[in-house]
Amino acid sequence: ILLTIGIPTHDRGNLVQERIEQLLTMEYDAEIEIVVSKNGTSLYQEEYEKISKITDKRLAYYGYNRELKPQLNWYNVVEKAHGKFVLLISDEDEVNINAIDHYLYIFKNNKNINVIRSKTSKQYFTIEREYAKAGIEAFKQMFLSQNYLSGLIFKKKDFMKLHLLKLEKYKDNAFYQNYPHEWWCAEMGKIGDCLNEPVLLVIEKESALEKENEKLKKLGKIKDEQIIDQTFGLPFYATYESRFEQFYGQLEFLQYFMKNNKEEIWIGLYKCIGKLCFLLELARKKGKTKTYCTDTIQRFVEESKKAIQQFDFKDRIIIDGLNEYVDICEEKMIDLNNYEKK
Repeated sequence: ILLTIGIPTHDRGNLVQERIEQLLTMEYDAEIEIVVSKNGTSLYQEEYEKISKITDKRLAYYGYNRELKPQLNWYNVVEKAHGKFVLLISDEDEVNINAIDHYLYIFKNNKNINVIRSKTSKQYFTIEREYAKAGIEAFKQMFLSQNYLSGLIFKKKDFMKLHLLKLEKYKDNAFYQNYPHEWWCAEMGKIGDCLNEPVLLVIEKESALEKENEKLKKLGKIKDEQIIDQTFGLPFYATYESRFEQFYGQLEFLQYFMKNNKEEIWIGLYKCIGKLCFLLELARKKGKTKTYCTDTIQRFVEESKKAIQQFDFKDRIIIDGLNEYVDICEEKMIDLNNYEKK
């Protein structure tokens, strides 16, 4: 088996049924399998039961009738896969079957690649073809670019070799809690090459989260205040405070990953500062409050410059360059804030 299409799923048996029906129309046989790893017990259990009884030999179904952390269910998909490569895809999304031949060709003819970011219809619609060698090249290309899991492809052998469950010791790190696959991609890039491939493989469908939450609320499983921050009208992971917590988690990641290699760690810090600026802007645009408070901008500057000092760079050029970048971001945030006030 060359490719496993892996679908981690939680309380969305109705959507997985649609995915399986579509995928089983493929003409591929021995080259491809489909692995479904299900956890959760609240919604659409009858649909999961029907899926578990499908006899097509290309489908492997694993049901976990308990609540798992998302990353553990994602890991299960790769662990259970028999394919040399594993495409992780959300139960919301659809695979562009017409593109599979193209990706199978890549797998067969690029022995050093162990991570592929495939093109998706929304999140990664604009990516261009970029190949990065293992090491700092791969880190530059992949780090903080993998906010969406769907469409990531891992070489199973390398993935399992790295024993990535060791990263669970960072379970209290806000960056790991929200983006464990960022950590996985960085680890994979140490030992293999990475590729961004602009051939559409994943067709992103409408988010099911809102409908899912409504059903769970009716069942009394969750309440509004557990999902949305009432002040900003944003999911808790997307508030200003959460973005700062994720930034602190990224700094801890850099210390872990780079082992204080000052010659390369500044590259990651530059990306962390830019990402924080971008996410704070996103919170401003999507939240109820369309302006930053002055304190938020000031905190961005203070925390970013404190991070620069934390890593104790000896090269004045690096320090000055990072500080200048913080100032540029600050000016941009102030300009946006002033524009909204008008």
